[in-house]
Parts: sequence; C-alpha cells; structure tokens
Amino acid sequence: GNNIGIFLSTNGFWIEAMSAFEISLICIANSSCGDALDASLLYNVGSCLCELNVYPRSLELLEKSLEKIKLHHSDEHVLRSLIIGKMGDVSLAQCLCEDAMNKYDKSLEILQNCQMDECNFYVGNIQHNKALLSMILGKIDLSLNLFEEAVEQKGKYAGSDESLSS
Repeated sequence: GNNIGIFLSTNGFWIEAMSAFEISLICIANSSCGDALDASLLYNVGSCLCELNVYPRSLELLEKSLEKIKLHHSDEHVLRSLIIGKMGDVSLAQCLCEDAMNKYDKSLEILQNCQMDECNFYVGNIQHNKALLSMILGKIDLSLNLFEEAVEQKGKYAGSDESLSS
C-alpha cells in the first residue's frame, strides 16, 4: 500500500494515494513492526493531506512522524529534513510566513552535511519555496538569488543523474 501510495502521490493522484496509505496504516497498526515504517508513512499521508489542503490534520501527522523519527531513527536526517520542509509548506499555505521560513531554514540546516545526490534536489526545492516566500514578502532581490540557488542545486542533481547513466 505504501509503495502504491507513493507512486500515486508522485503522479498527483492525491485522493487515490490516500486510500493506499490508509490500507498501509491499517496493516501497520495490526503488525508488530509498526515503528519501522511508521515515520515515512505518516510523512507520506501528511504530505498528501497538505496537497489536499487539509492543513490541521497534515500538520498533526507530520508532527507525529517527526516524533517517531526522533525516537526510532535518529540517523534519518533526510526524512527529518523532508518532514520539517513539508511543515514549512503547510505554514506557507496558511500564510504563516515567518514560521514557514524558520522551518525551511531548519530543513536546509539538517541537509547541510548530506552527501547523497538527491539532497541537491531537496535543497533546490526548499530554496525554491524560500524564493516564493521572499517574493510574497516583497524581498525581490533575495527571491531572485534564492531562485538562482534553487536552479543550481537542482542542476547538480540532474548532473549527477546524467553521470550515473553514462
């Protein structure tokens, strides 16, 4: 259910993804390995709910996911960063600009020492969101700089992807 939900959400089928994630939640609740998948599944459900504009429930699940990460997966820096970044998205959607910027900054701080190629993509996404937020706040020069940084980071990811295929 979780893999199907990820596939569906990646392709923008949010309601269908929620159904798949709900099946996974039921299965995990009835098994003894609940904590192993719980954090990422809660993140996925929270992300879907954010895309469906169900912000209070999204934030609740993202916070639960973050708690699970702290308790059971202290080494999961990338997932922790993604959760906090998504919490920033929820704040941005609710026009809580300062909170959104703080969450984006914290997410970037966590990714700062990440050595995995996909971290460049995540950093680019966060920089993009910070650029949009800066534009909303009327900080045009900062916004342009952040957009440039976002393109550079995503370019690094695309470049690493191309070098792997050659």
